[in-house]
Amino acid sequence: MVLLPTFPDLPGPGPPSRWGHNINRAHQVISRSYLQALRVLHREDGDSLHIKYHLDFIQGRIFHLLGNLGPTQLPEPWLKTCAQCLGHLLVELAIAQKGAEDNEPNTVSRMELVTTIHIGRVGRPTKRLNMEWMQDAVSGNRRLSLQLLSQLLGIHRNTLRYKLQEMGLSRRFSTLNDIDLDLLLKLYKQLHPNSGL
Repeated sequence: MVLLPTFPDLPGPGPPSRWGHNINRAHQVISRSYLQALRVLHREDGDSLHIKYHLDFIQGRIFHLLGNLGPTQLPEPWLKTCAQCLGHLLVELAIAQKGAEDNEPNTVSRMELVTTIHIGRVGRPTKRLNMEWMQDAVSGNRRLSLQLLSQLLGIHRNTLRYKLQEMGLSRRFSTLNDIDLDLLLKLYKQLHPNSGL
């Protein structure tokens, strides 16, 4: 890892306040972001997501902020030095992110929703759906249409209906029977007589 310089102070003799509030504030934001990215870069346990955040932030917002300082009275050599510091930092962050990605184990696994089974007979292969996922997908608290489910699974909606029947699953939105529903409706009408029901 290359040793990167500290971010330059505002130029010139005299106090930094001579540049005005907006330039001082912009310099403060840029130098703080630079320092935070340096800290992330020097951490032993830096994860790729954290490094990518700083990489994207500096690449997007901080360079934009530095670019907006260009039309001010700040000397061009100072602006160029700042841009070079940020550029070197971006290169080092990109290298560190690539290294962190290579070292991170892949902990994401993909669930097989549809398994195709070839049984050696003529015709299309049999498709087996993941029972646990299907029970959750057609439960009452989900509002997924059969057409959407069939698109997600990559099968025709008629095949999905057949497989749901085969599994003994049905799309029920409530476990209330007719008597309970009538009682619930009568109670609601008593509590809200002007509701229009």
